Order: sequence, then C-alpha cells, then structure tokens
Amino acid sequence: VFKKHTFNQRVTANVSGGGEIARYFISAGYYHEDGLFMTGKGESYNGNPDYQRYNFRSNVDINLHPTTVLSLTLGGFLTKKRDAANSDDIWKYAFALEPNAFPIQYSNGYWGGEKGVTNPYWQVTRGGYVEDWQSTLNSMVSLDQDFSFITEGLKANIKFAFDTQAWHGNKYTQQDEIWHAIRRDTNGELVFNSEPETAKGGPWFDNKSGGNNATYLEASITYNRLFGKHRVGGLFLYNQRIKNETYRNKDYKDNISSIKSLPYKNQGLAGRLTYDYDSRYFISASVRTDGSSKFKNVSDRWGWFWSLGGAWRISNEEWIKDASWLTDLKLRADYGTTGNQSGIGNYAGYTTWGYAATGWLNSGASMPSGWKLTQNAMANSSLTWETKKTWDVGLDFRLWDRFYGTLDWYQTNTTDMIWNAPTNYAATGQSSIAANSAELRTRGFEFELGVDIIKTPDILWSFGVNGAHYKTILTSVPEGTGSDALNGMWEANPDGWTAAGTGTVSNGAFYLRGVGKPYYNVYQYLYGGVDQATGLPLISSTVTSKNIEALRASHYVGDLKEGNVVYTTNHSLATRQEIGDATPKLIGGFNTSFRWKDLDFAATFAFQCGGKFFSNEYALNLYNNQKLAGALSAEMKGNTWTPDNTGAKFPMQMYGTTYTNGAEIGSWMYTDMSLFSASYLNVKNLTLGYNLPQKWMDKIGIGGIRVYASADNVWMWTQHAGIDPRMSLVGGYEVGAYAYPYMRTMSLGVNVTF
Repeated sequence: VFKKHTFNQRVTANVSGGGEIARYFISAGYYHEDGLFMTGKGESYNGNPDYQRYNFRSNVDINLHPTTVLSLTLGGFLTKKRDAANSDDIWKYAFALEPNAFPIQYSNGYWGGEKGVTNPYWQVTRGGYVEDWQSTLNSMVSLDQDFSFITEGLKANIKFAFDTQAWHGNKYTQQDEIWHAIRRDTNGELVFNSEPETAKGGPWFDNKSGGNNATYLEASITYNRLFGKHRVGGLFLYNQRIKNETYRNKDYKDNISSIKSLPYKNQGLAGRLTYDYDSRYFISASVRTDGSSKFKNVSDRWGWFWSLGGAWRISNEEWIKDASWLTDLKLRADYGTTGNQSGIGNYAGYTTWGYAATGWLNSGASMPSGWKLTQNAMANSSLTWETKKTWDVGLDFRLWDRFYGTLDWYQTNTTDMIWNAPTNYAATGQSSIAANSAELRTRGFEFELGVDIIKTPDILWSFGVNGAHYKTILTSVPEGTGSDALNGMWEANPDGWTAAGTGTVSNGAFYLRGVGKPYYNVYQYLYGGVDQATGLPLISSTVTSKNIEALRASHYVGDLKEGNVVYTTNHSLATRQEIGDATPKLIGGFNTSFRWKDLDFAATFAFQCGGKFFSNEYALNLYNNQKLAGALSAEMKGNTWTPDNTGAKFPMQMYGTTYTNGAEIGSWMYTDMSLFSASYLNVKNLTLGYNLPQKWMDKIGIGGIRVYASADNVWMWTQHAGIDPRMSLVGGYEVGAYAYPYMRTMSLGVNVTF
C-alpha cells in the first residue's frame, strides 16, 4: 500500500532592483509533493495524495516626494490537492490488519475484505478520491508621509488591503462488491459467503465551494523624537476589518447544506506613549478599544484594554557601563489587558435557522417532497469580550559579548471567560448556554539561552537552548457546574484546540475539572495488573459504603476500607481516578550552528519532559487481544497470562469476548494501560551548506551560489514505541488511532543570487 519514499520539488525565483525613485521585489515559486500510497496504472479512482502550489509576491515602493512613499503589494497562491476519499481508513487498516487477514484480490477478480473492515489497497485504487482547488489573492496599498517639516519625528501612514479567497472541492466515490472466502471445496475452488460483505454502490459525486473576501483599513500617526537625553514617542491608530464569507455544500442528492453571507466586522482605536531617559529608564503606556459585530448588543460590542510597562537598562549606568564583562543587562516588567473573541461564532448573538427535506418522493432519497425550517440554538445576546490580564517580568542579558539570554515569568488571568453555563432546559430548550462566567489562570516561565563557543573571523560555533513551563487551572466557574458526587467537580471531554470548550470527542470522560484543579487533569480507570486466580484484568475502584459489600464478593486486591482504592475483576464496580496534569513539565528545544569560512552546518532539536499521552491506537487495537485479525503489540508476545505465566503484564487472551483486555472495560471507558509519558526528543532538522568561493562568482558575474542538503524530522525518541506526543499538548485524547504521521523529508537545494 505504501511506497518506501516519495519526492517533492521546490523552485523559487526572486528578483529585486530599482533606484532612488522606485524599488521593486518580485518572487515566484512552485512546490510539488507526491503521495506515499502505491497505486496501479490506469486506476480511474486513484487516491494517491498529490499537492501542487504556485505562489507569487511583488512589492513596489515609489517616492512620490522626498517625504512621501507609495507602496504597492500584491501576492497570492494557487493550490491543487488530491487525496483518497477515506485516507484515515487506509492508514488505520494498513497498519491494524495482519498481512494474511484476507487477499487483496481473489483469483476470480473479487476484492477481498470483511464486513466493517476496509481493504486498504482497494480503498486507495478504487474507493474514490477528493480534489480541492484554492486560490488566494492579497493586495495592499500603503502611503507613508514624513511630517518632519512640521516637527521632527512626526510621521503618518495609511494602508488599505483587499484579500480574497475562493475554493472548490469535488469528491468521487464508488463501492465495488467486497467478498470473503470461507474455505475451499474438495476441488480446491474458493467457497464464498452467499452474499458479498459489502454490496456494490455508486458512483457518487459531492462538491462544495466557497470563498471569502476581506477589506482592511488602517491609519496611524507616530511621533518619535530625542530631546537631549529624553526620547519621547507616541502612536495613534485606527483600524477596521470587514469580512464576507460564502459557503455552499452540495451533495450527490442535490442537497445544499449551508450558505453564509452576513459580513463580520471589527473596529479598533489605539494609543500608545513611550519615554526613555538616556537609554537607561523606559516606560510605556497604551490604551485601546475594540468593537466586534459578533456581539449583538451595542453595549457589549466594545471592550477597553490597556497596558503599562517599564524597563531598566542596568548596563548603561555610569557605575557599571565600563565593566568589560557586561555587554547588556536589562530588567523589564509590564502589566496589561487584552481582549479575546476567538471562541465565539460570528452569529452567536442572533437567531439562526436550518432547513432540510421533510421527506422523499423516491427510494433513492434524491427528490425531496418538501422543505422545513428549524430553529437552531437560541440566540445568545449577552456575550461580550473575554479579558486576559497579564503580568510579565523579564531579564535580558549578554555577557562578554558571548553569553546571552532572556528570562521571563508571567501570569495570565482570564476573566469573563466563555463557558457553557447550566441553564433551564424547560425555558430554553437546551441544558447549557455560553456565557462570560468563568475564570482561568495560566502561570509560567520561559527562557532562552545562548553562547558563541568559538567566535573568530573564520569560525563561528554557537549553541542555544530554549524552554517553557506553564500550569493552567480554573479559578472560578458558574454555580451548578459541578456535581455533589464529585465534590463539586465534573467530568469533561477533550476539547481539542478550540477556545470555546466545544468537544472534539462527544462521549466518555477523560478529564476531571474543578476550581483549583489543572485544566487538563487526566481522569481514567487504573489498570492494576492481572488477577492471579482468573487471568482477568484488575481495574481500580474507590471503596464507598455503597459498593463495599459488592467488592468484598468479587476478586479484588487491596485494603478494603472506605476511601481506599482497590482493584477488582468486577468492572461494573470500577471507578475513574485522578492521574494528574496531562501538560508537559517542560517543553523546548536546542540548536547548534557551525561555520568555517564558506562551509556551514546547523542542527535543531525539540524536546518535551513529562506530561501524558493517551494512545487510541493502543487502546483500540494494539492492546486488544480479543480479536483474531489485526496487528497486536509485540509486547504481548509471551506476556499474556496463563497458568504457567502468572507474572505476565497482560490478561489472558480470550477471543470473541468483550472488554477483557485491560485496555478498555466498556465503550469509551479506557484504562491507563494506554497512557504513556509524553516525553520525547526529536532531531527536527540537519542542514549542511556550502557557499562557492566569491572569486569564482565574480568571474561569471553571479552574486553567489549556495548548495545545501537538509533533512527534517530525522529521528524521534519516545518513552514508548508507536506514539508521537508532538500531536497533542493536552493528553492525546483528540488524536485518532493511526493518525497521519509526520514525514521525514530529505532535500537538496541550490540558491543562486544574481
């Protein structure tokens, strides 16, 4: 199904020039990446991925007057992307199925498979494909005016931008008959089930199209002037953005599922004052107000935000500035508020309606008998801006012009946080509604350190490291959010990367949240090993007055006392347990670069220490020893319970049973057997380059030629094979089984400068 390797190509050309009156820069590029799926020639439903992108950019600056500059910018790109119609299934079954589960295709031409299981090769070559086209155009006109003839340091700028994007997608799918042979007859002929595992269907065609355009207007006045040792600066800025979006999704039944046309608008005013004395003492203050059409009520549309900061450049003080070891030393502190509206839908404050067919006039459900309008969620007219209040204290330093670094401590309190607060179902028709009703605190520390190990005219060897540590906890939630059974806390699903807290997984409970708790507090059943008497998995249970007698009657391990956690084979008595924060303790990277004359080398690494990563792949498949077909983890070989192997890690293999593998005890009820450390070390990039001698270039009239070789995602170490903690910072629950992996890329390139 997969090729051992594939190719990509990238070509870029830049041209720049001009004189005193006008200057220009033009860039154009092409990129092509082939897919990893192996397909046959002439397949009409070839699903091998393919990606092509054409891009360009041009900048022109024209001096209309010695104090006036007109700038014109135009850029954009065109992409075409092709992918298999169900690429997730291809990855899943290519890795999960055993090689001998069934033939790709039988000798009589039947496609092989089983009910509910996809033949990955058939899916690539015959199942269908999706083609997407996208075009984007960005344009901007900017006018800079220097008013120094009025007063020194006064400037103004006005810019107008127009961006437009259009996209279209087609999806072609079909279904061949899928058969499963059960045996051979006495003549050696294949005997199939009486009916195909999957019936023939299609072909089907879906298409969708849409686009958006946005206008942006900005006008600003700046002032920056030095009066002896006093530097004074100021900024006044106005900006507005209007975005129109259209979307149309039409399936093969000619149903149109969505149309958007109402514009979304933003406006803002901002002012800033800065002052520094003798490049030693710095102070800045700013205030801004932003308005958004997302909020229905005029009184809620505008938010006011401000900041105040100061800095002290110690290295410029008279009493230390002559110290040869101190190149730079600066202490900073600031406090400010910012607004957030990203978790709110464009039409959250308004009543919206959906429409659908009332019935069908034919069995194929392609001719609607009528249409109906249905009201969506109730209008939420009380929403307004979230406010983030941030303290930051930092230190910048450079010693002996060789050692350098930045240290920062920060704390952000999010107030008026958007939260799904409980509401009266009888009055509203829904159990919760988003409101500005919660508070969240994030506290962290960041650092960046570097050193020039060798620094001579011919040799420069540098090393740098950076890292961050942070913790996020809830500090306030609406009354009624938690439950008495959980001591005021509540269970929560993964919410992916959305700011609104909307879940990407609709079932199960993976976090236990509450005031004072980490926001990503893992909450799962604990796997306690194998019961020696039965070979069944032991699962955690918190002892209470209600279950103590039932636990006593079961096979259990532990001190059976109220409040204690014991482990039982009766999974109906199992309870989830707090496991701790899923976020890493430290995340960062380090790099080194070495240059010797015209030869250069650079290496970049990324790392993560601590945290937790749950693997759906292991929980659903690789640790599932109840099935005959499908790949299993190599850890299970010789490591499942038998009467002669009672020290095994995994329970007894029992084919055809339900939830006896220890990794899950019910639908969406997973144990920590598939929960691993999220620590990793990744070699992100290695690059080796060489600049051809300049004397050679001068002879042929070329500015320079650099040849290089580069490798991305070179090597990866994790605590457990088969996982990639880079895919999630919040525990991995939102990462599907057999997710598309990060690719290793090798590149050879030439940069030519004229």
